[in-house]
Amino acid sequence: MKYIKPAVFIIFIAISLFFLSSCLFDEEESDEIYPTVIYALADSELTILQNGFDDLNDNKIETRLDQFGLTSSMYVSHTVSDNSLTDTNTVLQMAKAALIKNSKYTNITGKSKLSVDRVYSHSNIGWRVRYNEQVYEGLKVLKTKIEVFLDANGVYRIDNHFYKDIMIPDRDMYSDSEARVLLIGKEIEFYCWSLLTYTVTTSSFSDKSSQKVIVPVQTDTQIEFRVTWEIFVGVEDGFGWYIYIDTTTGEEVLMMQTFIC
Repeated sequence: MKYIKPAVFIIFIAISLFFLSSCLFDEEESDEIYPTVIYALADSELTILQNGFDDLNDNKIETRLDQFGLTSSMYVSHTVSDNSLTDTNTVLQMAKAALIKNSKYTNITGKSKLSVDRVYSHSNIGWRVRYNEQVYEGLKVLKTKIEVFLDANGVYRIDNHFYKDIMIPDRDMYSDSEARVLLIGKEIEFYCWSLLTYTVTTSSFSDKSSQKVIVPVQTDTQIEFRVTWEIFVGVEDGFGWYIYIDTTTGEEVLMMQTFIC
Protein backbone atom coordinates (compact mmCIF):
# COMPACT_ATOMS: atom_id res chain seq x y z
CA MET A 1 0.00 0.00 0.00
CA LYS A 2 1.30 3.44 -0.94
CA TYR A 3 1.12 6.24 1.60
CA ILE A 4 0.75 9.94 0.82
CA LYS A 5 3.72 11.90 2.04
CA PRO A 6 2.89 14.40 4.82
CA ALA A 7 4.12 17.37 2.79
CA VAL A 8 1.99 16.41 -0.22
CA PHE A 9 -1.05 15.86 2.01
CA ILE A 10 -0.61 19.29 3.62
CA ILE A 11 -0.37 20.96 0.20
CA PHE A 12 -3.52 19.11 -0.93
CA ILE A 13 -5.43 20.27 2.15
CA ALA A 14 -4.21 23.87 1.70
CA ILE A 15 -5.32 23.98 -1.94
CA SER A 16 -8.73 22.52 -1.05
CA LEU A 17 -9.26 25.10 1.69
CA PHE A 18 -8.22 27.88 -0.68
CA PHE A 19 -10.80 26.91 -3.31
CA LEU A 20 -13.48 26.39 -0.66
CA SER A 21 -12.86 29.83 0.84
CA SER A 22 -12.82 31.38 -2.64
CA CYS A 23 -16.25 29.92 -3.41
CA LEU A 24 -17.65 31.10 -0.11
CA PHE A 25 -16.20 34.57 -0.61
CA ASP A 26 -17.59 34.84 -4.14
CA GLU A 27 -21.04 33.80 -2.95
CA GLU A 28 -20.95 36.30 -0.12
CA GLU A 29 -19.70 39.05 -2.43
CA SER A 30 -22.53 38.38 -4.92
CA ASP A 31 -25.06 38.75 -2.14
CA GLU A 32 -23.52 42.07 -1.17
CA ILE A 33 -23.60 43.66 -4.61
CA TYR A 34 -27.25 42.91 -5.38
CA PRO A 35 -29.16 45.10 -5.65
CA THR A 36 -26.94 47.78 -7.15
CA VAL A 37 -27.32 51.00 -5.16
CA ILE A 38 -26.34 54.57 -6.01
CA TYR A 39 -26.40 57.27 -3.37
CA ALA A 40 -27.34 60.95 -3.38
CA LEU A 41 -24.43 63.36 -3.55
CA ALA A 42 -23.50 66.09 -1.14
CA ASP A 43 -24.60 69.62 -2.01
CA SER A 44 -21.00 70.65 -2.63
CA GLU A 45 -20.53 67.83 -5.16
CA LEU A 46 -23.77 68.72 -6.91
CA THR A 47 -22.75 72.36 -7.20
CA ILE A 48 -19.49 71.35 -8.89
CA LEU A 49 -21.32 69.01 -11.28
CA GLN A 50 -23.98 71.59 -12.12
CA ASN A 51 -21.31 74.21 -12.86
CA GLY A 52 -19.53 71.68 -15.08
CA PHE A 53 -22.75 70.91 -16.93
CA ASP A 54 -23.53 74.61 -17.44
CA ASP A 55 -19.99 75.36 -18.65
CA LEU A 56 -20.02 72.41 -21.05
CA ASN A 57 -23.22 73.69 -22.62
CA ASP A 58 -22.37 77.41 -22.51
CA ASN A 59 -25.36 77.89 -20.17
CA LYS A 60 -27.73 77.19 -23.08
CA ILE A 61 -29.29 74.02 -21.59
CA GLU A 62 -31.47 74.99 -18.66
CA THR A 63 -31.79 71.51 -17.15
CA ARG A 64 -30.95 71.09 -13.46
CA LEU A 65 -29.22 67.95 -12.21
CA ASP A 66 -30.94 65.74 -9.65
CA GLN A 67 -29.50 64.64 -6.29
CA PHE A 68 -27.57 61.88 -8.05
CA GLY A 69 -25.85 64.25 -10.48
CA LEU A 70 -27.96 63.24 -13.50
CA THR A 71 -30.22 65.21 -15.81
CA SER A 72 -33.60 65.56 -14.13
CA SER A 73 -37.15 66.16 -15.34
CA MET A 74 -37.60 69.47 -13.58
CA TYR A 75 -39.77 71.92 -15.49
CA VAL A 76 -38.03 74.99 -16.87
CA SER A 77 -39.67 77.93 -18.61
CA HIS A 78 -38.30 78.68 -22.05
CA THR A 79 -39.36 81.10 -24.77
CA VAL A 80 -38.78 79.84 -28.30
CA SER A 81 -37.48 82.71 -30.39
CA ASP A 82 -36.66 80.91 -33.65
CA ASN A 83 -38.96 78.33 -35.26
CA SER A 84 -37.04 78.10 -38.52
CA LEU A 85 -35.86 74.52 -37.86
CA THR A 86 -38.04 72.24 -40.03
CA ASP A 87 -36.01 69.14 -40.90
CA THR A 88 -36.79 66.11 -38.68
CA ASN A 89 -33.49 64.36 -39.40
CA THR A 90 -31.57 67.44 -38.29
CA VAL A 91 -33.65 67.56 -35.13
CA LEU A 92 -32.84 63.93 -34.32
CA GLN A 93 -29.13 64.46 -34.96
CA MET A 94 -29.04 67.52 -32.70
CA ALA A 95 -30.89 65.74 -29.90
CA LYS A 96 -28.67 62.67 -29.97
CA ALA A 97 -25.50 64.77 -30.18
CA ALA A 98 -26.52 66.71 -27.06
CA LEU A 99 -27.19 63.50 -25.12
CA ILE A 100 -23.80 62.05 -26.07
CA LYS A 101 -21.98 65.30 -25.40
CA ASN A 102 -23.43 65.24 -21.89
CA SER A 103 -22.79 61.52 -21.33
CA LYS A 104 -21.42 62.22 -17.84
CA TYR A 105 -24.88 63.45 -16.87
CA THR A 106 -27.14 61.36 -19.15
CA ASN A 107 -25.25 58.03 -19.31
CA ILE A 108 -25.76 58.11 -23.09
CA THR A 109 -22.71 57.25 -25.19
CA GLY A 110 -22.16 56.60 -28.87
CA LYS A 111 -22.77 52.90 -28.17
CA SER A 112 -26.09 53.46 -26.40
CA LYS A 113 -29.17 52.12 -28.15
CA LEU A 114 -31.66 54.96 -28.44
CA SER A 115 -35.14 54.16 -29.67
CA VAL A 116 -37.24 57.15 -30.70
CA ASP A 117 -40.83 57.06 -29.49
CA ARG A 118 -42.10 60.33 -30.92
CA VAL A 119 -40.91 63.54 -32.58
CA TYR A 120 -43.14 66.57 -32.90
CA SER A 121 -43.06 70.36 -32.98
CA HIS A 122 -45.14 73.08 -31.43
CA SER A 123 -44.93 76.86 -31.72
CA ASN A 124 -44.48 77.24 -27.95
CA ILE A 125 -41.78 74.61 -27.38
CA GLY A 126 -40.03 74.23 -30.73
CA TRP A 127 -39.20 70.52 -31.17
CA ARG A 128 -39.63 67.68 -28.70
CA VAL A 129 -37.92 64.30 -29.14
CA ARG A 130 -39.15 61.50 -26.88
CA TYR A 131 -37.13 58.29 -26.50
CA ASN A 132 -38.34 54.92 -25.28
CA GLU A 133 -37.16 53.46 -22.01
CA GLN A 134 -33.61 52.16 -21.65
CA VAL A 135 -32.88 48.51 -22.40
CA TYR A 136 -29.97 47.29 -20.26
CA GLU A 137 -28.54 43.87 -21.14
CA GLY A 138 -31.85 42.97 -22.74
CA LEU A 139 -34.00 44.19 -19.82
CA LYS A 140 -36.21 47.28 -19.93
CA VAL A 141 -35.45 49.81 -17.20
CA LEU A 142 -38.60 51.53 -15.94
CA LYS A 143 -38.88 55.31 -15.61
CA THR A 144 -36.07 56.06 -18.08
CA LYS A 145 -37.89 57.76 -20.95
CA ILE A 146 -35.80 60.73 -22.08
CA GLU A 147 -37.12 63.89 -23.71
CA VAL A 148 -35.03 66.50 -25.49
CA PHE A 149 -36.36 69.98 -26.31
CA LEU A 150 -34.74 72.15 -28.98
CA ASP A 151 -35.26 74.92 -31.49
CA ALA A 152 -33.16 76.48 -34.25
CA ASN A 153 -30.76 77.82 -31.60
CA GLY A 154 -30.03 74.34 -30.26
CA VAL A 155 -31.03 72.06 -27.38
CA TYR A 156 -32.36 73.97 -24.39
CA ARG A 157 -33.65 71.18 -22.15
CA ILE A 158 -32.88 67.50 -21.43
CA ASP A 159 -35.32 65.54 -19.28
CA ASN A 160 -34.26 62.30 -17.58
CA HIS A 161 -31.35 59.91 -18.20
CA PHE A 162 -30.23 56.30 -18.50
CA TYR A 163 -28.30 54.26 -15.91
CA LYS A 164 -25.10 52.22 -16.02
CA ASP A 165 -23.33 49.42 -14.13
CA ILE A 166 -26.47 47.61 -12.98
CA MET A 167 -25.87 44.17 -11.48
CA ILE A 168 -28.00 41.42 -13.04
CA PRO A 169 -28.02 38.18 -10.97
CA ASP A 170 -26.81 35.09 -12.82
CA ARG A 171 -29.92 33.12 -11.86
CA ASP A 172 -33.40 33.74 -10.49
CA MET A 173 -34.31 32.55 -7.02
CA TYR A 174 -37.99 32.89 -7.99
CA SER A 175 -39.35 31.86 -11.36
CA ASP A 176 -42.22 33.61 -13.12
CA SER A 177 -44.69 30.97 -11.89
CA GLU A 178 -43.33 31.06 -8.34
CA ALA A 179 -43.68 34.84 -8.25
CA ARG A 180 -47.32 34.51 -9.29
CA VAL A 181 -48.00 32.08 -6.46
CA LEU A 182 -46.68 34.67 -4.00
CA LEU A 183 -49.44 37.05 -5.14
CA ILE A 184 -52.41 34.70 -4.71
CA GLY A 185 -54.62 36.01 -1.92
CA LYS A 186 -53.23 39.54 -2.11
CA GLU A 187 -55.92 42.16 -1.50
CA ILE A 188 -55.67 45.38 -3.52
CA GLU A 189 -57.67 48.35 -2.36
CA PHE A 190 -58.57 50.93 -4.99
CA TYR A 191 -61.00 53.77 -5.41
CA CYS A 192 -63.52 53.74 -8.27
CA TRP A 193 -66.35 56.04 -7.18
CA SER A 194 -66.12 54.13 -3.88
CA LEU A 195 -63.46 52.18 -2.01
CA LEU A 196 -63.22 48.66 -3.44
CA THR A 197 -61.06 45.60 -2.83
CA TYR A 198 -59.76 43.20 -5.45
CA THR A 199 -58.41 39.81 -4.35
CA VAL A 200 -55.82 38.10 -6.53
CA THR A 201 -56.74 34.52 -7.46
CA THR A 202 -55.35 31.94 -9.86
CA SER A 203 -57.67 33.31 -12.55
CA SER A 204 -56.28 36.85 -12.14
CA PHE A 205 -53.23 36.21 -14.29
CA SER A 206 -52.85 36.79 -17.99
CA ASP A 207 -51.97 33.84 -20.22
CA LYS A 208 -48.99 35.83 -21.43
CA SER A 209 -45.64 35.04 -19.80
CA SER A 210 -44.33 37.76 -17.52
CA GLN A 211 -41.35 39.77 -18.69
CA LYS A 212 -38.31 40.54 -16.61
CA VAL A 213 -37.62 44.25 -16.08
CA ILE A 214 -35.39 46.46 -13.94
CA VAL A 215 -37.13 48.76 -11.46
CA PRO A 216 -35.20 51.74 -10.03
CA VAL A 217 -36.58 52.07 -6.49
CA GLN A 218 -35.81 55.65 -5.49
CA THR A 219 -35.85 57.50 -2.19
CA ASP A 220 -34.41 60.92 -1.33
CA THR A 221 -31.05 59.35 -0.52
CA GLN A 222 -30.57 56.40 -2.87
CA ILE A 223 -31.72 54.30 -5.81
CA GLU A 224 -31.84 50.50 -5.70
CA PHE A 225 -31.98 48.65 -9.01
CA ARG A 226 -34.24 45.63 -8.60
CA VAL A 227 -34.50 42.91 -11.26
CA THR A 228 -38.16 41.89 -11.22
CA TRP A 229 -40.94 39.92 -12.84
CA GLU A 230 -43.55 42.26 -14.29
CA ILE A 231 -46.82 40.44 -13.61
CA PHE A 232 -50.23 41.64 -14.76
CA VAL A 233 -53.23 40.85 -12.52
CA GLY A 234 -56.83 41.79 -13.21
CA VAL A 235 -59.02 41.68 -16.28
CA GLU A 236 -57.43 41.77 -19.73
CA ASP A 237 -58.35 45.01 -21.55
CA GLY A 238 -60.02 46.18 -18.36
CA PHE A 239 -58.99 47.18 -14.88
CA GLY A 240 -55.80 45.67 -13.58
CA TRP A 241 -52.36 46.23 -12.15
CA TYR A 242 -48.75 45.54 -12.99
CA ILE A 243 -47.00 44.13 -9.93
CA TYR A 244 -43.21 43.84 -9.83
CA ILE A 245 -41.69 40.97 -7.83
CA ASP A 246 -37.94 40.82 -7.17
CA THR A 247 -36.55 37.69 -8.86
CA THR A 248 -33.97 37.25 -6.09
CA THR A 249 -35.83 38.12 -2.88
CA GLY A 250 -39.48 37.55 -3.83
CA GLU A 251 -40.34 41.03 -2.55
CA GLU A 252 -43.01 43.18 -4.14
CA VAL A 253 -41.19 46.37 -5.09
CA LEU A 254 -43.78 48.25 -7.16
CA MET A 255 -47.44 48.15 -8.19
CA MET A 256 -48.92 50.29 -10.99
CA GLN A 257 -52.62 50.65 -11.75
CA THR A 258 -53.53 50.43 -15.45
CA PHE A 259 -56.92 52.13 -15.41
CA ILE A 260 -58.59 55.40 -14.44
CA CYS A 261 -62.13 55.50 -13.05
